[in-house]
Amino acid sequence: MDLGILSKQLETLPASGLTLELNCAALFCRNRPQNLNNKFIGFSYILSLIYLLLFFFLTISLYLIPINIDYYIIFTVVIIWYCQHIYRKQFLFNVPSSVKKIVFTELGWCYVQLNNSYIFKADIASDTVLTEKLVILNLVERRSNDSVSSPIQLIGHSIFSKNQSVLLTADRLGCDKFREIKRHLRFISFNKTESD
Repeated sequence: MDLGILSKQLETLPASGLTLELNCAALFCRNRPQNLNNKFIGFSYILSLIYLLLFFFLTISLYLIPINIDYYIIFTVVIIWYCQHIYRKQFLFNVPSSVKKIVFTELGWCYVQLNNSYIFKADIASDTVLTEKLVILNLVERRSNDSVSSPIQLIGHSIFSKNQSVLLTADRLGCDKFREIKRHLRFISFNKTESD
């Protein structure tokens, strides 16, 4: 990728607003952030373990289904590939389509930067989950009206749209930033019918 294009893309992120830099939160992450609490066990670590246990039990339970060994191998390979991809995307952040940075605006939408330096505007979906220990932030890419010109492109965009789901915890962001993001998300009106 051309460095000039990349620097111009990065300049489109606003400098002001609530900004989240997402850090690796898995148990075996080498680059643990030093500015966060030095607790080893946090909620994101527990989520990571639960996900790994669920993946393990899913693979074992697949073996208990009475199917042909060829189908078992195919299903196992597909499940292993999918689960490791989701784990790397949500916990390790080392997949190119992982969310690296989010810059929120006051209007209920945000800028999202992926690991591959792609930047897009996204609406915060109404199915975003806010709990005391966890925020599941669901983002939907905003589609510009001039980017889709034919019905085939419209169908392709609806199938392959950039829907992102991000797990946010206090030990991943820091307690102050986690409170700030929860406060920000509580004041967003999800009843909009049109994009701003």
